[in-house]
Amino acid sequence: MNCKGKLIIIGGAVDKGSFTEKEFDKDVAKNINFFEKGILMLGGSANLQHSGHYYFGDLSGINTSKIPLWFTPFFKPGDRISRIRDWDQKIEEIALQAKNWDIWVVSGIPSWVQLLFERIIQHHGVRTIHDIWPNLQVFAYGGVAMDPYLPAFERICARPLSYIETYLASEGFLAYDTRIAPERKGMRLSLNNGIYYEFIPFSFPEISIETRSQYSSFA
Repeated sequence: MNCKGKLIIIGGAVDKGSFTEKEFDKDVAKNINFFEKGILMLGGSANLQHSGHYYFGDLSGINTSKIPLWFTPFFKPGDRISRIRDWDQKIEEIALQAKNWDIWVVSGIPSWVQLLFERIIQHHGVRTIHDIWPNLQVFAYGGVAMDPYLPAFERICARPLSYIETYLASEGFLAYDTRIAPERKGMRLSLNNGIYYEFIPFSFPEISIETRSQYSSFA
């Protein structure tokens, strides 16, 4: 996103970062039209399996099966495609429909999204993903580090994306990136999500010397 400020909406929270009210309002006003564009969430099947007592499936599939009603008009690839369990079929369906959508944000695991972008580019015979989605600006990801995938994304994108790292675990949504600049590492803990955190000092007797040494650079 080519703007000084940032508006991060996660779990209903709005983070203005370290910007002044004037800067924040100005940048939001400049980019407000993007909040009317599509958000592509690439993940597992939203068609959950039933064991007889409970439903189960991929964590990303569980999330997309529970999206709020107000988000439905913006959500891509939509309910039908998101429920497809066969991965190759899902990728083909998205590639087929891609030109009909105006995507601003994509979320998913970097390797999955790279594969999807490459398939869309191949299917439509274009050079970059921005030839299909000219308004694409943001990639929200999690699960793995982004750095190894940056060269590939630079190749298949016509211009840089803003990368937002998230930490979504089976225990809950733990943290998210509020600093879009790629050279600034680290995420902010989500403290209002009903999750209890316990932080154990490195000097705790049960922590081995080997473990302390391994993680000492993060202390």
